Amino acid sequence: MTAFEGTVELCRHLRGEAERLGRLSGGLLPSTEREFLDLGRNLQGFWERSGRLSHSAGFCAEATAGEEMEQAVAGMRRELEQLTGMCRSELSRDSIDQLERITGIVGGLAGVLGEFKRIVRKLQMLGISTRIESARLGGTGRGFTTLADDVEKLGLTIVDHSAKITAKSALLTAHLSSARERTDEMLAGQSRCADDVVSRVQADMDSLVQLMERSQAAAAGLPGRAERIGQSLQEVVQSLQFHDIVRQQIEHVVQAMDDVRTELAGCEETDEEEAVRLVSFCSDVTALQLSQVRNSRERFSGALSAIRANLCGIADTVEEMVSDLSGVSGADGGDKLLAHVTGSIGEVMEGIRSFAELGQGMALIMREVAQTVGDMAAFVGDIEEVGAEIELIALNASIKAAHTGSEGAALGVLAMAIQGLSVEARDMTGRISGILKTITEVSDRLQSNAAAYLQTEEVDGMLARFREMTDLLAQASGRLAGGLADLAAQSGSLAADLREGAGRLVFDRQVDQGLGVVERDMEALLARIQREVPHVDEGRQPERLRAMLARYTMEAERDIYRKTFGEGAGEADVFSDDAPPPTDGGEFGDNVELF
Repeated sequence: MTAFEGTVELCRHLRGEAERLGRLSGGLLPSTEREFLDLGRNLQGFWERSGRLSHSAGFCAEATAGEEMEQAVAGMRRELEQLTGMCRSELSRDSIDQLERITGIVGGLAGVLGEFKRIVRKLQMLGISTRIESARLGGTGRGFTTLADDVEKLGLTIVDHSAKITAKSALLTAHLSSARERTDEMLAGQSRCADDVVSRVQADMDSLVQLMERSQAAAAGLPGRAERIGQSLQEVVQSLQFHDIVRQQIEHVVQAMDDVRTELAGCEETDEEEAVRLVSFCSDVTALQLSQVRNSRERFSGALSAIRANLCGIADTVEEMVSDLSGVSGADGGDKLLAHVTGSIGEVMEGIRSFAELGQGMALIMREVAQTVGDMAAFVGDIEEVGAEIELIALNASIKAAHTGSEGAALGVLAMAIQGLSVEARDMTGRISGILKTITEVSDRLQSNAAAYLQTEEVDGMLARFREMTDLLAQASGRLAGGLADLAAQSGSLAADLREGAGRLVFDRQVDQGLGVVERDMEALLARIQREVPHVDEGRQPERLRAMLARYTMEAERDIYRKTFGEGAGEADVFSDDAPPPTDGGEFGDNVELF
């Protein structure tokens, strides 16, 4: 076989290969059309879901940024300060001091009352002496017998009233003991309330505020993060233009292979020089399309790999947001704290109610103390009257004894002694009156202290306000918890679907495999041309390549064209001044290629 016949035979082979490679290349992307459309729908769906995610994130941010929760917490703090004041134990401690004081005073009263017994005994002795002296004087001393009778009666009156005062003193001591018991119980409850319950409420309130601050900080960043997720998904959606770009490249490859097939259609009827030119044209076109196929293969696989990586990266971001949300208050943390605060406030209120009940009992006891002291004062008044009567009787006896003359001198002495006892009795009643006055003053102070605990209506009002504020917080917390739960559910579902979508995205393997076959076959074709027609470069036709360049609209394809034919001398022939200039679309012309 001659060289010419071999070249013609090669032309026939190239014609068949061009047809086969064109057909093979042209069938690759249409076979993935359904998968590509599914990808587009999925990505669009992901992007729309990210928009709903942004809306939910905005709702959560609004729920924590509102003034409702802050005002409720501030109000609860004010009420808590008032509660703390009601649990203060200063009044109870003062009441204990006053009770100790009054108990000591009442204890001293018994000693003063004992002095009346001594006075009564002296009066009895003086009455007996007066009766004896009156009998000695006979008719002259008859009037003094009446004096003796009066003295004895008045002595018995003092004994009777002293006994009543002593009995009232014992009753007063019992009242004071009961009051001390109630005050000790009140003080213990106040200390427990202030040191334990109120402190626990304060700690819960601090935790609630910290939880709100964490919720606000986390929720404030949610809209921005959700917006970035949406932007990332939008970029992936926009990157789907790679499919059209690669399809256009493959269409140009198919068209070029069709040009080769058409050009080689009449190769059997050419001369040797024309056959070499045909082979050279086929070599140049195949070399150029080999570069296009390699670029398309790399572009397609890289684009799908990037989409898979981007989807997984977005899923990571979404999952991080879900993880952060789990550390925010949500339903459990806020609701538990609110329930704890409400329960603790209830304990405080019950404690204050018990204070009120104890205070009411204290007030009743103090009223009874006041009544008892009033009765004792009345008895003391009676004793004072008795003393005045004794003094009057003694004065009359002194006058009568003086009229009697020397015989009544002894009776005069007795009368003076009786008058002295009356003065002493009046001094004793004065001391008792002073004691009773002090007891009354202390009793009034104790009643005032007790009245401070009789604020049951105020306690009920505070409890109602607390419940109103905790209800507000519960509602706000519930809305936030619902929003966070919805956001977490949306985020978790989106992240899972993103990963699943990335895992199903494998149709680039089929395209890569098909383009790999085309690439290897083109390489084999070029190797055969070089082997069988070593002088193939002699038939190069730059003007025909220039016409092919004119059909390329993407700068990427034009750049591949330049790289294929290098920086050699032939470039000036290929890229003459009449080559189509780049469009005004910038570096990438009218096409925006993200891969």
